[in-house]
Amino acid sequence: MGRCEGLAFAVCGVIAATAAYAQQQAQELEEIIVLGSRIPRPDFQSAALVVTVPGERFEQTPAGTIEETFAKLPQFLGGTNGSNNRPFNSALAGQALVSLRGLNSYETLVLVDGRRLVPANGYGSPDTNVIPPALVQRTEILTGGASAVYGTDAMAGVVNIHLLDHFEGVALGGNWSQTGHGDGERYRATLTAGTNFADGRGAIMGSVGYYKRSLVTQADRKFSRVALGYYGPGTGGVGPGGQFLPVGNANTPEGKVVFGGNRPSADAFNALFEWYGYPIGSVPYQNQLGFNTDGSVFTMGNDDPHSVANFRGTQDPLTFNDRRYTYNYAQWQAMQMPLERTSVFVNGNFEFDASAELYAQGIYADYTVDQQLAPTPIPTAYVPVTNPYISEELRFLLDSRRNPTAPFTLTKRTLELGPRATSNQYGFYQFALGLRGSVLEDWRYNGYIQYGQNDQTQTSTGNVSVTKLEELLWAPDGGLALCGGANPFGYNSISRKCAEYMAVDTKDTARTRQLTAEVTLSGAPLEMPAGAVDAVFGMFYQKNWYEQHPGPANQQTTPDGRPDVAGSFFAGGPMAADDYNVDMYTEVLVPLLQDQPGVRSLRTVLGYRWSNYASAGNTNAYKADLIYAPVDVMHLRGSFQHAVRAPSVYERYQAQVAQEVGIPPDPCSYNSDQRTGPDAAKVTALCLETGVPATEIDYFYDDSGSALGYVGGNPDLIPEKGTTWTLGMVFNAPFGLAALKNLQVSFDWWSIEITDAIRSVAAGDAVSACYAPAYNPGYSAKNEYCTWFSREADSGYIYDAYEINRNIAVFETKGIDLQFDWHERVGPGKLGATWLVSWLQSWDWQAAPQTGLVSLRGTGCCPTLPEWKWNLDAWYRVGGFSIAANWSYLGHIDGNWNTDPEIPSFQVPVRNYLDLTGSYFFKAGTLDGLTLRVGISNVLDEQPPIFPSHDDANTDGSTYNLLGRTFWISMAYAVEPGPD
Repeated sequence: MGRCEGLAFAVCGVIAATAAYAQQQAQELEEIIVLGSRIPRPDFQSAALVVTVPGERFEQTPAGTIEETFAKLPQFLGGTNGSNNRPFNSALAGQALVSLRGLNSYETLVLVDGRRLVPANGYGSPDTNVIPPALVQRTEILTGGASAVYGTDAMAGVVNIHLLDHFEGVALGGNWSQTGHGDGERYRATLTAGTNFADGRGAIMGSVGYYKRSLVTQADRKFSRVALGYYGPGTGGVGPGGQFLPVGNANTPEGKVVFGGNRPSADAFNALFEWYGYPIGSVPYQNQLGFNTDGSVFTMGNDDPHSVANFRGTQDPLTFNDRRYTYNYAQWQAMQMPLERTSVFVNGNFEFDASAELYAQGIYADYTVDQQLAPTPIPTAYVPVTNPYISEELRFLLDSRRNPTAPFTLTKRTLELGPRATSNQYGFYQFALGLRGSVLEDWRYNGYIQYGQNDQTQTSTGNVSVTKLEELLWAPDGGLALCGGANPFGYNSISRKCAEYMAVDTKDTARTRQLTAEVTLSGAPLEMPAGAVDAVFGMFYQKNWYEQHPGPANQQTTPDGRPDVAGSFFAGGPMAADDYNVDMYTEVLVPLLQDQPGVRSLRTVLGYRWSNYASAGNTNAYKADLIYAPVDVMHLRGSFQHAVRAPSVYERYQAQVAQEVGIPPDPCSYNSDQRTGPDAAKVTALCLETGVPATEIDYFYDDSGSALGYVGGNPDLIPEKGTTWTLGMVFNAPFGLAALKNLQVSFDWWSIEITDAIRSVAAGDAVSACYAPAYNPGYSAKNEYCTWFSREADSGYIYDAYEINRNIAVFETKGIDLQFDWHERVGPGKLGATWLVSWLQSWDWQAAPQTGLVSLRGTGCCPTLPEWKWNLDAWYRVGGFSIAANWSYLGHIDGNWNTDPEIPSFQVPVRNYLDLTGSYFFKAGTLDGLTLRVGISNVLDEQPPIFPSHDDANTDGSTYNLLGRTFWISMAYAVEPGPD
């Protein structure tokens, strides 16, 4: 056996890392298959824009999940990881998803040893949490659509993770890390064993691993302990230029009344605040009021300075904002979600003869990710005017309404129940069985069948039953006899027993299954003057199942159809659906010229795939590559790819369930900018046509901020379509200097366009667009946006607002990638460097019909899209000693991408992350086979920038380091079998 086969996989990575890229590895192997093509090639010259990451890179980090290593590479932008504690997308809770070029995770195809990794959610995105870093030999990353080669989902590109495929001996490994703040501990341990049998014709190996990651909350870091909002220059707050103020969530513990159209009179409002001591006119009229514990009311603010009036609670300078009163939810939020994982990996093969080799692989993972969020916000509850806890001040306002006896709307955050906590438990397994070998002399075949399943159980505590809350609110004694009283007005005002009475726990489950089978036949059907024509023919079958089963609590609704449970992370109703497809494909490499004047070689690769989906019908994907080498040391390459992505089971068949959706102040309100602007008459006519009663139109008003809507899938979806172009050149040691003989440089331009992309439009955006001339220039009620919601016949309030999936979006992104790789013997050892650079030329999207393309390059949005991103890895090895340094660079971004254009934007500065690693491998003596490794991540303790973020923690946790400097140590010890 070779020495590497007898070492722990952590040690194997050290030796394998001398070939940092696929092209180098190709020179050392007799025959490889380059990612992006199924044709075996004897050299490194491919048209594919491929980066190969050696397995050692996944060991040079304290992380126990591989997506943290991916996040440093310039090809990856965004994604979901252990810091994305999002409550609104329970389908992805705690999962580690990868995203190429800033496109969604379900536009990126993830393979394990060339076969699909079973999805972890209905979108079809695999969870890389199931792959322990210590098992990774190398990972290949292909930019751009590859549907012709690999089928659906490869719109943004492909990530192919190669796992350890052979091991002989026994190895033990472990890892521990902790941040410089003394928290964020991570522990990892692995045990691997393998052996050969039948005179080396067979081999089997297995590995067992355990990993644990501890909780870190946003309160544990200064930059994230308060939720911030951007107000612009002159604010006098914190963050870049002092332009940020504390702005949390509008659902506050004190309770907030939202009057809507049936609002108090302005005279009553002014009179009350004059009684509080405010001169008439000094407090702007506001339709949303909060409650002090003494029964008095205060204004919630309208973003003007000092517009929060008569607040009598604690004005903590850290969290209080006199422009908008909100709740600081950040103190509860998990910034690093705790994870505990047990994994098992088994791999084996047996060669009967040259014509047949049986192989098998199995992966199992059982892991739990815990989410933690602030106490439950109740978005809407109805309170009768008979509620005994209504104060005299509030009664004065209620009596001044047009309909003084009507119930009113209240929102409140239930501190009495403590934070919401959700445990997401996943059980994953995947196994493959295949046969490969030679047939008909020079032809090779490979056939396999693979099945996998991922079960998710989500258990949530700290939720509230809206039905039970309203039962207490409508009780004549306010629930006093039943549980001690549920006073909704004021801070921490609900009795403990009443809080327990309306509390509800939930337990929901989901399951994803996938069956794939594939057979390929490859060989050289004919010879041409320039060489043999290589061809691959294949057939592929795939079936996906997805089902979700909300528990009884999450299927309950209030009598008027609202979801009963407030606070639960689980989204969607019960569903069980499946889809399948059958593909036939071919790929042909044609040598056009060879060893001609000015042409060292000229080749083209053509590929075509026909797919038939049970749901989407027939689709076609195709590609054309051209590789031209004028001389040995350089080749030019270009490719065109037409890719498709069929809608996932979840996107198509997710139940359309009722839930509260956010809407802006209604454009049909009598005093809105639309009703008082230059097109006021047209807007008023459209409001009448879309459902505002004529009897209400003159004083119609609604700024409640929410409406009853429907969220879910759409069975009428069609496949997404993608087009990728690449053009580049590769130089291999183009200089005569001996020190540069191992230099390789590649330079590539790429362009990806996705049309008919599946997205949903927020109900509030649809409402705004319906009454905006930019999106509805004719002010027609038949405009697409206007058909996505309805209005109640008697009141005119919005309801049935649909936030369902539609083929409405367009994405266009372009850029240039530079790859630099070099290694050379220096002194007694070897010095090497790998530099990956990406310049983002453009990143544009059209989010909805008629919105036009919007440029987001260099902004902190959806995801963070720096113009420049690079990663430099340098190392030096001598004997058993190795040191490595990794530098990640993130260029500046515009921190004000979507605010008022009249407000000057600010530049979020660049971030530089430096990681250092040192290791020593004992080659002899008692410690023979032991590798010790120590490291520091984020040596400079760079803090993430603050900017208006779509994520938590006032930044983007999928892009920037949140935990700060981290220290770690690891060990790997291997025992090889002795000679017979």
